[in-house]
Amino acid sequence: MEVNVFGTLAVTQAFAPVLAKNGGGAIANLNSVASFVSFQILATYSASKAATHSLTQVTRAMLRGSTRRCLACIRARLTPEWARR
Repeated sequence: MEVNVFGTLAVTQAFAPVLAKNGGGAIANLNSVASFVSFQILATYSASKAATHSLTQVTRAMLRGSTRRCLACIRARLTPEWARR
């Protein structure tokens, strides 16, 4: 919880002004499918990723109209055909 939520918030607060000063840029937050689908054995992780997803959406809305963006990166597990054999 500490890293996923408060770490994301701290880094966003630290770098948003730097990006503005340097003409713009993007903040990319690492989210997870667990932010949309809760897994019982990963309840705390799912909750922290849901909070990170909400933080990303709020930050994106706050930066709208500026030269800065906030993106959510969600890793999908894709297995190529050759690896399934």
